[in-house]
Amino acid sequence: MSHRFFKMMIKDVINLVQRRYDVITELKSIVYEYSKFANERDHIQKIIEQHYWLFGEQYSLVTADRTIRTSLEQYEQMLRYAGTDELSLEEKDLTQRMDIFLYSSRMTEMAQHEGLIVELKAPSVSLSLDVFNQIDRYAHIIHKEPRFQSADRTWRFIAVCKSVNDEVKLKYPNFEKQGKKCLVDVVGNCEVYAMSWDDIFTGFNLRHRFLLDKLRVDYEQSTDAGKTTDEVSRKYVNEKVRLLAKMQA
Repeated sequence: MSHRFFKMMIKDVINLVQRRYDVITELKSIVYEYSKFANERDHIQKIIEQHYWLFGEQYSLVTADRTIRTSLEQYEQMLRYAGTDELSLEEKDLTQRMDIFLYSSRMTEMAQHEGLIVELKAPSVSLSLDVFNQIDRYAHIIHKEPRFQSADRTWRFIAVCKSVNDEVKLKYPNFEKQGKKCLVDVVGNCEVYAMSWDDIFTGFNLRHRFLLDKLRVDYEQSTDAGKTTDEVSRKYVNEKVRLLAKMQA
């Protein structure tokens, strides 16, 4: 790989991560400052449809604002299961709509296939037990379908609102001993979470801030090719000290 290509590649990744921080800045503005003017379907959901990387790099979008029937059929097509028998779920369950349905085939410690369903609400709506019960119901519905119960398949269901009510937070300690933050219920191979937008933003920042700083250091070092060894080394030490100073023990 040429030095020039390596430098361009680093710069492209830096720009990509920076653009994502810009998206988060705008989303924060809508969620916190303009919450009374924003609704779920026309605003929050439209943003997440385009920027579902907020929930992880590994995911692909299956459906957005579609019924459970349509979503699961599309999911099976992505898995190349077309031609299987009809879903055995009741009609009243199949006609319910899910906001965001994501899928990952990345190998994890516990499972090979992962489905992620996200329930979104308008910023003015807090995450009450009624809101949580909605996505918890989706978990129970999907778990009833025999073809989705394999131990090699895991499902995560996340309800996201600006704030989480105390009556929901009271359920967090049940799973914190397992290292599961914001987990409220487990239904077979389905985990159901209640999260605030701050949980989502903080999670993204933890995953990307060190990466962005590291890339910037690499890019700056790649531009130092014509400098003396002492100049490059001094700059390297200064950057490392800056990064370490920002890290908590």
